[in-house]
Amino acid sequence: MGGPAADYAPFDLVTDPARFGLDTTRVVTALGEVVVRSSFRRTGTTARILLHGAAGSWSTWTPLLAAAEARGRPLTDVVAIDLPGWGSSPFPRSDRHTSVDAYARAVAEVARVLGYTEWTVVGHSLGGFIALHLAAIETRATRSVVLVSPTTFSMMHAAAHPVSGLRTIPAFVGLLTVMRVFSHGGGAASALLRGLREVGLLRRVMAPLFARPRQVPPGVLAALADEIRPLSFSAASTAAARYRPEQHWNLIRCAVASLRGERDVFVRARDDDELRALVEQTGTTTLDSAGHFAHIEVPMRCSTRWRRSSGRPRCGAFRVPTPRGSTPRHPPPRGSTPRAEPRRIRTRRPRSTRTTGRGTRPPCGSRCSSCAGCSRRAHSPSSH
Repeated sequence: MGGPAADYAPFDLVTDPARFGLDTTRVVTALGEVVVRSSFRRTGTTARILLHGAAGSWSTWTPLLAAAEARGRPLTDVVAIDLPGWGSSPFPRSDRHTSVDAYARAVAEVARVLGYTEWTVVGHSLGGFIALHLAAIETRATRSVVLVSPTTFSMMHAAAHPVSGLRTIPAFVGLLTVMRVFSHGGGAASALLRGLREVGLLRRVMAPLFARPRQVPPGVLAALADEIRPLSFSAASTAAARYRPEQHWNLIRCAVASLRGERDVFVRARDDDELRALVEQTGTTTLDSAGHFAHIEVPMRCSTRWRRSSGRPRCGAFRVPTPRGSTPRHPPPRGSTPRAEPRRIRTRRPRSTRTTGRGTRPPCGSRCSSCAGCSRRAHSPSSH
């Protein structure tokens, strides 16, 4: 692929799951039927869950899957979900099932039905929002979280207060207004976008979402036009407006890596600051040459970041990279070594404790006998 221009949006979307060794499964959950594309072959008990955004489906992750293949390290144990109300998954049975908590629990239910006991999760936009809540309610099962252009604090405020939101993220408020207008019009919005595509105007309409709209593959624009779901978008925005992150996200115990496009019109730099303040083990990265769809625009870089995050341990042993000269908030426990590649471990003992000749060892691997709350505090030498 040559220079920077060739590195931008190098892969179009793929709609055939078999291309990446994925099978299509329908899982019945509390929200109704959820359609998921998962790997034919399993290599362990840890899933790689992919959660798309509010204008997409499982196929928006195919550039990331292609990037991993191009690096010679194809992703395994993939669980790419069509969230309820998007893609091939029908809208939830009733509006009371459209809460963030309901979506997250449905994701966990799907993973367990497929036979997985834990997971790393990657979420884009709305999917990142759900990924954070999943990590908060499934602290033992969630090994790490990677957020791609996550719509969080600014979006929550704008959804709850659209007028003041016009000053912060006007693009989102404008889109939300349009979606609410079309929410009771069936497929009118998709039909309108398809009409714009036919007359050559779709790229201009979608331009604010991308850093280099002229270089975006046509299949990406066509998929976004087809996957617009005004009713689902409006319901998810209402759920986000009611959500209280301070009641949930401070419970997260795993590593969180947040990737934000430099030209993202839905996410602000302040969102990163607020996330770091609430979720201690958070690292943030700003990606140049990316807008709101960084996993499509710069999939190679996103794939690299995911690999690094997936290899980090789950408990308080993890230390977030800090600038030179600063003091890390959670020094690693004595004798612990972060695993570079969790896939090398093929079998696992029960996760509550690991029996040794000297008693029991907690899941994080430290020798602290009172490790039940190790994920809430740093290990001190005296505790060992």
